[in-house]
Amino acid sequence: MFPGVDDNLKLELFRSATAPGTVWVGDIFILRTEQELIPVRFGGQDFLIGFSSPTYEAGDEESMEMFSLAWADGYIPAAHSRMVKFSRTEANAEHFKPDVWHLDTASQVFQFSQTLADAVVYHAQTYPTCRQYLFWPSSHQLELLYKRAFRYIDRACLPGEFRPILQATGVFNGYERT
Repeated sequence: MFPGVDDNLKLELFRSATAPGTVWVGDIFILRTEQELIPVRFGGQDFLIGFSSPTYEAGDEESMEMFSLAWADGYIPAAHSRMVKFSRTEANAEHFKPDVWHLDTASQVFQFSQTLADAVVYHAQTYPTCRQYLFWPSSHQLELLYKRAFRYIDRACLPGEFRPILQATGVFNGYERT
């Protein structure tokens, strides 16, 4: 899911985590230029939340432009924007299949969306030049999760500071600072 993250780095990222069964949001870790990670413990599971430039995620500028034309009506993300994605730390090549990575307690999806929102808020406060947060949901359920997280940000964390951008396409969605 995040190239360059090995078992030793995972141990380092979660070294100061609270005991299993709690919610913990760790410090921002710069994995490489244009890519940051935030380790999160949610109940008995550890997650990495990644914040990467859309160009990094696409591979290069040309691929980003082709993706934007195909999936976002030509919309090009702003400079310093970030794609938000997350995975369990033990995820393998199946990370994009929701039925493989489900939460230990499915009924806690609302609380998990708040934890995801807390990580986004932490990133937004640390990187004020990041104007847009985008996501590519791999399922309708993930699209709802991201939308729920940003509604929570708007309602409880940073009221009025983000607004939706792009029409919901089921592929490429996002929010930007107002």
